[in-house]
Amino acid sequence: QPLEGKSPDGSTFSLLLVDTEGFESTGRSTAYDDRVFAVSALLSSLLIYNLPEAIRESDIAKLSFAVQLAQGLYERGGGAEGQPSEGGDLQPSALDETRNDPVSLHGGAKQGTQSGGGAGSFQPGAMLWVIQRDFLMGANASEVVRQALATVPNPSGDPEVQQLNAIRGSLTSLAPISTGYSLPQPHLDRTRLCDLPDSELAPQYVSQRQGLKELVKKMTAPKLIGGVPVTGSQLADVLERLVGALNAQEIPNIMSMLDAFNRDLVSRCVATYVEELQQLKLPLPEGELEAGCQAAEARALQTYRRSQLGTSTGPGVLLQQELLKVLAREKHTRQVENEATSSLVCGRLEAACEEQLESLQSMKLPSLRKFDASFQKCAQAFTAQCAGPAAAAFHERLEKAGRRAANYFHKEYNDRLFVGLLVLCLGAGVVFRFLVKSRIGEFAGWGGAAFLQLYPHFCQGSMYDTQGWAITVHVWEFMMSALFGFDFAWLLWLMLLVALLFLRRSWRRHGWWLGVLGRWGSKKGTVRQPSGGLRDLDV
Repeated sequence: QPLEGKSPDGSTFSLLLVDTEGFESTGRSTAYDDRVFAVSALLSSLLIYNLPEAIRESDIAKLSFAVQLAQGLYERGGGAEGQPSEGGDLQPSALDETRNDPVSLHGGAKQGTQSGGGAGSFQPGAMLWVIQRDFLMGANASEVVRQALATVPNPSGDPEVQQLNAIRGSLTSLAPISTGYSLPQPHLDRTRLCDLPDSELAPQYVSQRQGLKELVKKMTAPKLIGGVPVTGSQLADVLERLVGALNAQEIPNIMSMLDAFNRDLVSRCVATYVEELQQLKLPLPEGELEAGCQAAEARALQTYRRSQLGTSTGPGVLLQQELLKVLAREKHTRQVENEATSSLVCGRLEAACEEQLESLQSMKLPSLRKFDASFQKCAQAFTAQCAGPAAAAFHERLEKAGRRAANYFHKEYNDRLFVGLLVLCLGAGVVFRFLVKSRIGEFAGWGGAAFLQLYPHFCQGSMYDTQGWAITVHVWEFMMSALFGFDFAWLLWLMLLVALLFLRRSWRRHGWWLGVLGRWGSKKGTVRQPSGGLRDLDV
């Protein structure tokens, strides 16, 4: 039944005392305790918090969490949307309240009529800490409450101290008017306290209990919403909507917070795993990529198991399995990227080698050694840079392209060398006939040209398969290597130029070198007659 209370102005009001379960109640979840405390903080003008011992930081942390829940609940209900109407009916969202200082209500110094903000802020009532303990280390209960809620100096900016001050500050915002009251132990046999009369309880406890009742009456004030006292029907309407808002929203508890922490840990492990995979330079051989993924996965699992909160069974196993699924998905993504990068890089290298093979087909002075050396250099660059799943297929394609280009080049090489020899023989015949006048040189030139033209018609098999042609190829390759095949070929050309200049100078002085072959050929081409005369055998 409500009790009768009296305001400082002499008016009376109904005082409703509600006893609720506290934190860590038996057979209830922490979410249930938090809901009860949040509703109590919103509906009461005076909140009494009973403690069996001194105030602990865990108590403050629990209360702070419930305060934040109450603030969110108030905002969810749309605290500033309405006010009590002139007729006294509570509007749909009128959850705002005005908290008056109980001391000022009874003639003391007034500290304020409202606690911060307007109608849209959470403004619960005062708070009374009842500490059931005989010994408070020389301090009274009010001093213990002030010390417990006071902020801790933090000149170094310690994050843990900042969090502690934030918790104490949120609880202070719950009830800027907070005081304490201590009660001694009522009886040694605490299991029969409800059955014992006051005569069997400790006299000091009975006396202080009476003082607690007087203090409660003194601190109690009418519950205000929008500056207007709340009637019973209005309070019931507020309670109904608060309960509806509470039941409509999921309230976090210790298990849900553990689950949220572990899920955040899973996200961090996945982010670290992805970052390590991104550091692997693609393309990579499949074995190396697999080894890198396994190493990164092992480190991610080690981080998860080391930092996971709670047991490693049940939800912990499910989260670890979820982590493994996400890691497998990220691994597959990286493998697909490796395949794409491998195809791109290997395709570019293979195309460059094929372009080089095409350019080698049209070299002005064909050389097998230069063709093979250029292709081998390109193939080595391809092997060094092309890796990953596409390497084998592109390597096979490059080998086939190399064989095709080599077969075509060899045919063209032999044909061009044959034509070159034919032109050389014809040129030698003309030069030694009209310019140098060397019979043997002329005969060699015309004979070589005739041999090259008649061999395919009178001999079986290809000339290119004979030993003589192989010697010709070796001689040509030696000349190409000597003249163009090394870095200091210019030095050989310089020596040849010097030699030509020297011969030209000697010819101008002596005039002998140009007629050597001519005179030698003339001597070999004449015979002496018996009569001593000479007969010219020239035809």
